[in-house]
Amino acid sequence: MRALLALSLLVLVLAPAAGAKGRMTLTLGDATPAVGQKLSVLLRMQAAGTPAKALVVAVAPNEGWYDVVGTVTGASSSAHANIPHDGFGVELRHVGGDRWRAHVSFPRRGNWQLVVPNWGGAPGFAIPPPITRIVKVGV
Repeated sequence: MRALLALSLLVLVLAPAAGAKGRMTLTLGDATPAVGQKLSVLLRMQAAGTPAKALVVAVAPNEGWYDVVGTVTGASSSAHANIPHDGFGVELRHVGGDRWRAHVSFPRRGNWQLVVPNWGGAPGFAIPPPITRIVKVGV
């Protein structure tokens, strides 16, 4: 029964991404910012139409991406994270064409992980996520 429930959950998490897959790239203005310094994040994605929402999730040092991404997106009932301490979501703003931008600052030192949870702004999150990047904050 548990295996069936886990498989069903996995299908629900992955299904929204299937129709929205496209090429994506994540570019960071500085991969080694200081604590509190704004970091420019540029997401380029090719998707059918303009997604309603584009999101990147910042996962704090020593925290699991699954729990933070699952909590931020609300796509997993088994994910448990203390937001914003364990991480937080950042909605990107559409700046034209296939480009989305945000400015992110980190509240403490360490290796933060930026995660794009799904292709083309689809709801939920994919396993593994399509893009992850390490940001060394104040290290």
